[in-house]
Amino acid sequence: MPQARRGERFHYSGVTEGKTVDEFPIEWPEPGAVAMAIATARSSDERLSITPMTRTRSRIRTHDSILDTWGFEDGPTRRRTVLGTDITHLKVEGLGGRAEWSVQLVGPADLEELVDEREGTGDVVLAVRPEAPVEVVVHANSDGWGLRFVCGCWAGDECACERPKGLEWFPDSIYETGEAMATLVIPRPGLLVCDLQQPTDPWRLRLRPLGSED
Repeated sequence: MPQARRGERFHYSGVTEGKTVDEFPIEWPEPGAVAMAIATARSSDERLSITPMTRTRSRIRTHDSILDTWGFEDGPTRRRTVLGTDITHLKVEGLGGRAEWSVQLVGPADLEELVDEREGTGDVVLAVRPEAPVEVVVHANSDGWGLRFVCGCWAGDECACERPKGLEWFPDSIYETGEAMATLVIPRPGLLVCDLQQPTDPWRLRLRPLGSED
């Protein structure tokens, strides 16, 4: 059974050999809040997947996998994403060969904040903490990429927070193909999740006042 790393309560790791399925309960860095998951895996020759699960007495749900690797990558595969508060378990499935994996959970209070401008490559999750609405300009280049806002109420898809007057119809996500620049309105504190196809795909995020064109 996978275990948290010694001295690292929210960091799980393990090794799969052959065809295996391990499912184990997880703890949350901040109870009641979402968490960023940093999933890493290296597979020798077969597929390995890491899938979030909801498993309670009254509800069972298999969510979209947060990482899949097939063993032909040059190095370890890494993905960053946000897990909703209804996740209770992680399922690690190996379909042959040998694979090493780890999943680290990070609470919103410990995430880096987008203050003005940042750039990088691959998936990224950043906190946005201004109380008043702001805009985020995103410039990215990937075969398929997206930027979405996760409200700080941490209700996820069940968020019922009222949007500020005049911003009711602004979308809370952007999805593009290839190189593109777009603007996302952020109504309140929360998280920005930027997903890209490859770890080398570039992105740039810039925070600016609402309605500015600088």
